[in-house]
Amino acid sequence: MKAPKVALLIALGTLLAGCGAAPPPPPKKAQPKTQPPSQGHACDRIPTLESAPEPLDPVTAPVVRVEVRGVDAPAEICAAIQSHAGSAVNETTVAADLHRIWALGSVDDVTVEREVAPGGVVLAYEITPRPQFRSARIDGIRTAGIGSEDDYLPVPGLAVPARIHAASRKIEHALSDQGFRHATTTTRIERGDDGNELVIDVNLGVRQLVSHIGFVGVDPKRGEEILHYFVTHTGAPLVAEALERDVLIVSSYYWDKGMLEVRVHPPKITETGEALEVSIEVDEGPVFKLGTVRFAGDLLDREADYKKRFWSTPPGGVFNRSAIAADMERVREYHRSQGFAADVEPETDLHPDKKLVDFVVKVKKR
Repeated sequence: MKAPKVALLIALGTLLAGCGAAPPPPPKKAQPKTQPPSQGHACDRIPTLESAPEPLDPVTAPVVRVEVRGVDAPAEICAAIQSHAGSAVNETTVAADLHRIWALGSVDDVTVEREVAPGGVVLAYEITPRPQFRSARIDGIRTAGIGSEDDYLPVPGLAVPARIHAASRKIEHALSDQGFRHATTTTRIERGDDGNELVIDVNLGVRQLVSHIGFVGVDPKRGEEILHYFVTHTGAPLVAEALERDVLIVSSYYWDKGMLEVRVHPPKITETGEALEVSIEVDEGPVFKLGTVRFAGDLLDREADYKKRFWSTPPGGVFNRSAIAADMERVREYHRSQGFAADVEPETDLHPDKKLVDFVVKVKKR
């Protein structure tokens, strides 16, 4: 009598262009199958007689053989399997087996089945190997200006989804920096006589350049002054990292003007065809002045000498972050010159009602 397959336990799958292996779903049962079991590589078995009776209940029957099918080199798969012959199937152990098999990175899909056999059941791991590619190329970026394809393509070998996804994202990021902000990529395996080739197809879309940079809540002359420090400029692509740096520059500019409560809102980007308009809203806040200034900690001289030699902003002057940072660096350099490296840290006490900042420079020898 032909031995039917019973109870599909778990199936896993992934797409080539996906971002990585998904965790396996919980075990589930399926209807019995009538085709005879194929033979694979045995990872573990117990002696059985061909004349042994088939079990009445395959769910509770002992496993007489654990095998792997569908791969030319099954030893690596067997090493990941901890299910053994001699006892009933343990669904928790099987689920853990699948996690370990999936983590090997060489499997595109795996299913596990119980198959009725003389004396018990066969626990069969059906493997679909991950495809390999001998070469790779990018289609659709000839005019994009992002450099050599070799800087973006994954190394030939197994078509690991996470590696292919990372390569696609790197391409899209580089294209965005060239103005192709909405470029998209898709991947496919092209089969040829000499082997498989990985192809990353690129849809560039429209190239967009910055047409205007403006501020809301800022005097136009002050806005022009701020723009002198910007990396982002009109007539060029919008680079996300550069714009993030420019937003920090806006805050730094205001801190040097004593506006310590300034709030710089995230940039608003408006797209009109090939043009990009960048708008940055700023809540300037009041101007703070310097209140009392003190030096404390491991001082080498009198506090009055520190104020005289190293401090440039007098009490009552507009708070200037850059000037104060330079003063503190002079204190560090003085201690280094005396053979006493020191940490020099600020401590501020803000008085919003008086628009004053009391400042303590704390010096601590290392």
